[in-house]
Amino acid sequence: MTNCAEVKMPDRNELPVRIENWFAMAHGSGGAIMPVPFAKDILLLESAVVGTKYVKNIERKLENIGCESILEFRRDPRNPHDAMAIQVLNERGERIGFVPSDDNVIPARLMDAGKSLYGKVREIHDPNNWRRIEMDIYLRDL
Repeated sequence: MTNCAEVKMPDRNELPVRIENWFAMAHGSGGAIMPVPFAKDILLLESAVVGTKYVKNIERKLENIGCESILEFRRDPRNPHDAMAIQVLNERGERIGFVPSDDNVIPARLMDAGKSLYGKVREIHDPNNWRRIEMDIYLRDL
């Protein structure tokens, strides 16, 4: 098991960001220190990659995945098992599994509305020679 908790994560709290406040500028005081909502990517939920044991050549596809690796998502609305399916892809764009059906409804609707989502590996388990990849799902603030 690889525990990604040992990797230093940035604080998830909003950080003050220096902005030029129009009111402060109009009154000659320059800029203001204010928190900017949604100034960074937003953690939507904690989940896992499912179906890895059914992926052909999975070991090769997972060889460069570790803590903090970024995972791409692709909607799969024609999936015969789940119309809200979201494929999870490695950095080369190869499918390594899916977002679980218990977790995919809201992310799928966001993606269908044109929002950009991605995963970040939080932890990797290797029970009985199949990989379980735990990830955080983020909404990318553009």
